Amino acid sequence: MKTTLLLILNFALFFNLKDAKSNFNSSELISTTVEKSFGNAQALSCEMSEEEIIETGTPNISIGDSTIYIGRKDVEPGKFDSIILKFTRGELDWCETSYEGSIANSSGYGLFWTGTDLYAVFSIDRSVPTDSKLSSFTSSGWVSAYGDGEGSNASVVFRIKINDGSGIEESGTFIKAVLGNGRTNSVQVSDIDLLDNGNLLITSNAFFSPINTDQTPMSCSGSSPFEYTLVLDQNLQTAICASALNCDNSTGENCLDTLGTNTSLAQEISIYFSKADNKIIIDSFFEEEVMLTIYDMNGRVISNQQLKKNLDSQVVDVSSLNSGLFICKVSNRNISTSQKIWIQ
Repeated sequence: MKTTLLLILNFALFFNLKDAKSNFNSSELISTTVEKSFGNAQALSCEMSEEEIIETGTPNISIGDSTIYIGRKDVEPGKFDSIILKFTRGELDWCETSYEGSIANSSGYGLFWTGTDLYAVFSIDRSVPTDSKLSSFTSSGWVSAYGDGEGSNASVVFRIKINDGSGIEESGTFIKAVLGNGRTNSVQVSDIDLLDNGNLLITSNAFFSPINTDQTPMSCSGSSPFEYTLVLDQNLQTAICASALNCDNSTGENCLDTLGTNTSLAQEISIYFSKADNKIIIDSFFEEEVMLTIYDMNGRVISNQQLKKNLDSQVVDVSSLNSGLFICKVSNRNISTSQKIWIQ
């Protein structure tokens, strides 16, 4: 069975996985190392092993020798909550599911690590109680609440503590669209980037109508969804810019044209293990040669192989390796990203 694990390749400084500590401390990481993952939320539970979670292909990021997974927890038919788990060397550090505290359906589908701060991205289909954890995260956010209506999937972005999975109060925001009748409409975040000035560039798909920085609806033409771009401060309390393709915003600005800084926009890589022929397959186009390094879970280097440039796909024979969990790292002098993969 082919399990695809999406990796996000970002401009970052190299850090040595062999020096990563099992008791992770975010201050030990180089602050410019960026990791992120966005995808379909898969059904997870706190009782699942890491190998079982990897098989689902749910969004995840690796930080040192720890990996964080995000998805949904099926509570009952038609009811699901967001779930985030952190494993270190195959052992569960924590599992958090109690964010919403309501009948709202919510699922986690994105993670973004700036090198010092961890952000989670949820979808949610209605308001949550004012005494819920999610409300405390977004209480001072750019958009502090879901708003009127129910059934449409707005997004929530918030910072979480890497040591226990709890959210950080007053460090979150809803991201939503607004219909002509004032009811909330759907927005799905597709990417987050860290700008040179510390602000966040958030790219999403929004239905009628994406909102301006003052939360009024934009005037849009054509069919939705619209490519919606936001620049928010790192605490998610202030919208600095908002623009959408085929929409007139209140300032007339295009956020991508007015940043004044370089973004580390990601190049997507797909790496997966093919059980049929015992090979790791790397689907990505590299403009220069990069190194693929495979580590075991004790941080020992198992294999080093140079990947060629200007190829759409490459394979690495791992038939000599025993079954188990390994870390695959792709790097060169400027970039580094890593991901756990299950070889069986």
